[in-house]
Amino acid sequence: MQQNKNILIINDMPGYGKVALAAMLPILSHMGHNIYNLPTALVSNTLDYGKFTILDTTDYMKKSIAVWKELGFSFDCITTGFLASAEQVDIIRNAYRLTDAPGLVIHEICEGPHQWHGENLAVHLGQLIDSYEEIKTNQEVFHG
Repeated sequence: MQQNKNILIINDMPGYGKVALAAMLPILSHMGHNIYNLPTALVSNTLDYGKFTILDTTDYMKKSIAVWKELGFSFDCITTGFLASAEQVDIIRNAYRLTDAPGLVIHEICEGPHQWHGENLAVHLGQLIDSYEEIKTNQEVFHG
């Protein structure tokens, strides 16, 4: 019998679309895992429509990680996806510190050149990928 894991999902929550948190939460929960979710953004719809609006949740993320540290929460697995700001890279680094070593870290590679506020969203993902070397010492890291 599989032991239930504490899984932290760091990803966006779409208002419309079967992706990111909207897809991952029910599946992993149904499998019996303890799910913690940390939305990086609320997104009106999937980005492939060409028009969308995004609410950046960076401040909420900082506060949530601080509370979880105080409560002693830890994670067996962290999965990340869409990042709404470069600042969220540091927040994710703090989340890694709550991972039981050796932890499993899964990073979703976002497709396509999407622009938001004049920035290429892939830049934020690139910054996160660049930071893997310094944080993955005791973790298995998968890029999907």
